[in-house]
Amino acid sequence: MHVSFLCPEHRDWVYFNQNEALSWVESAHYQGEVCIEHNQWQQAMNQLGCAFEATEILLDLQGPSTTFLVTRLTSLSLSLTQCFKQVSLPNFGLALLDQVAQRLHIAIDISGGCPEKTAFLNHCLEKINNHYQLGLHSSSAISAASGLTH
Repeated sequence: MHVSFLCPEHRDWVYFNQNEALSWVESAHYQGEVCIEHNQWQQAMNQLGCAFEATEILLDLQGPSTTFLVTRLTSLSLSLTQCFKQVSLPNFGLALLDQVAQRLHIAIDISGGCPEKTAFLNHCLEKINNHYQLGLHSSSAISAASGLTH
């Protein structure tokens, strides 16, 4: 399952307006975190999800090991997973973490053996994997209650 948030028009906007999109991602990430602080989970998912997908697109355009974008993607995925869990959709959060882990594995594979870059990417992957394991253990009761299955 691939988790998507942007409509085709906004995807195109990110592709053709990369500098503006970088600024927008930062703003949307901040707004999403503010919504989380106020337990506004759906609004947070909207902001964070769009920022997440825009960050994925920017990574595709700028290279899968762009440090700033990898950090942003990791942070957004952890926050989104929390939102999905809060609205009783933990499987979407787990799918999102899978999506990010796959990206990080690809980035590690093509990092050219640069020790610093590989260590950084492995650190991000460890955060994703730890969060994934926490989600697996805590989401089974939520999944059963909401009728969702793994």
